[in-house]
Amino acid sequence: RPTRDLLREAERALLRHRTEASAPWVAYNIRIHEETQQRIELRRELRRALDEDQFELHFQPKVDLATGMLVACEALLRWNHPERGRIPPGVFIPIAEQSQLITPIGDWVLRRACRHLRDWRDAGLEPVRVAVAVNVSLVQFQMGDFATRVRDILGEFGVAPQELALEITESVFERESDSLLNQMRELHDMGVRLSLDDFGTGYSSLLYLQRYPFDEIKIDQAFVLHLLDDPFSRHIVETVMMLARALDAEVVAEGIESAAVGEALLAMGCRFGQGFYYSKPLEAEAFRWLLEQRGSLPLTADAAR
Repeated sequence: RPTRDLLREAERALLRHRTEASAPWVAYNIRIHEETQQRIELRRELRRALDEDQFELHFQPKVDLATGMLVACEALLRWNHPERGRIPPGVFIPIAEQSQLITPIGDWVLRRACRHLRDWRDAGLEPVRVAVAVNVSLVQFQMGDFATRVRDILGEFGVAPQELALEITESVFERESDSLLNQMRELHDMGVRLSLDDFGTGYSSLLYLQRYPFDEIKIDQAFVLHLLDDPFSRHIVETVMMLARALDAEVVAEGIESAAVGEALLAMGCRFGQGFYYSKPLEAEAFRWLLEQRGSLPLTADAAR
């Protein structure tokens, strides 16, 4: 076989080994070939999805745990493939990041979120404190001009920086740099809220929490889910609450699936949360209807009809 083919297969096996740290070595096989071809095809279709507007945003409400009133929402990207149907973000987001497509896709998300926000404002629907939170990838920061792009998009739609929150996972600290810190400070100084997402599952340390200007810390749903039956999870939540007070940051609990968990979080001092108990992520039209109701969550059966 040609040497170039053997080298290509060795590189693919090496890449697999890097993603499977538990394996002492990885041999190239047909499965690796098939998965590589699938990623190549999906990358090509992602470009087409951008051109053909196959993406859409769903919105999950964030609520005041004391009243159930909607105070904000998280914009979640969805891909409706014309042939494959709904493709999970966990499948296509890593490919978008590897191929640098996450930058134009991320800009699309920001523009669409700001457009929805402007439409809600124009319709007089203003029940939210921070209207939209958008998830951001490390790759978007690595381009070096992310803060400028955010400012331009806000200006394009006439949205105030205070009406946007950027949710950043702990993975950004894998490649901490002065550029990352400077961009986050610029965004914060601009008035954009910064939220540390999935806290407790990755790379965070007290040093990062002290250096970076986070306005909000989100407790990962893995700890929230077992809050009532696992002492360790409860201790983690209590620790996050303590850290947040020291940093003068708000806390948002993710993954609330029962009234009992919401009440326990409120008793611990957590004011805000989101989860299926209050509402699943909603399509834009359904979320707009929710704004029009100006009621509390979860909806009663009569209100939901």
